[in-house]
Amino acid sequence: MKADIGVISGKRSASDPKRPVAKSMKMTNWKDTAELIGIAAIVASLIFVGLQMKQTQEIALSAAYQSRADSSLHIRAMPLESPELLSAITKLRLPTRSDLTGEELTALQFFFRE
Repeated sequence: MKADIGVISGKRSASDPKRPVAKSMKMTNWKDTAELIGIAAIVASLIFVGLQMKQTQEIALSAAYQSRADSSLHIRAMPLESPELLSAITKLRLPTRSDLTGEELTALQFFFRE
């Protein structure tokens, strides 16, 4: 009966050194291994979240740069879409600065208001 109790408790017998390792030792090793795996998973998830945040920031910055470029192109293309504005800008750049018509003056006002 004592031999059965020793097997249940997981203790090694002095007479039988080949008896399996104690259950409490196995459970401790298993718990330590599970804990290390858990810590590694947490660290990996934090690294992943950091990389996602970096990527999100890069996407937001590139969207802002694209928006600025689109606005700049729109402003530079406006004189090409309006003959009055193109004429007004041309007259302003001439050394003689001839008089602007009412349409040209209105086109300039709208151009500089935007």
